[in-house]
Amino acid sequence: MGTQAPLIVVVEDDASMGQALRRLLTAAGLRARVYPSVEALTEVGDAGTADCLVLDLHLGGQGGAVWYASLPSPRPPAVFISARPEPTSRRAALQAGGRAFIAKPFDGALLLDSVARAIGDGAVGHLVTA
Repeated sequence: MGTQAPLIVVVEDDASMGQALRRLLTAAGLRARVYPSVEALTEVGDAGTADCLVLDLHLGGQGGAVWYASLPSPRPPAVFISARPEPTSRRAALQAGGRAFIAKPFDGALLLDSVARAIGDGAVGHLVTA
């Protein structure tokens, strides 16, 4: 009787990117659920069951950082992704409590490493950026 693979919940409003992330995470042996918005995720209530969240920083509707910062503690660790790598985006990810900020396009290995680090340590504030 093995333990269940970690659950990674992805919020990504680009459908093709969401599918690619699901494939990457499941190929790495993780369970993945993808939602097009934080509103869709909130409806289902999966955030509290996640071992890690992968959140697009700039979403239509409520943004990933604002939503994540509003979650009650304890909250799962978050890895933020964005097509806008400017310093204000990195700052927003850190201020929200993110464990990593990754600029799109990115290498899949970097995302997997960031997720593994987020799950593996409880420290906040050592923002991995790429």
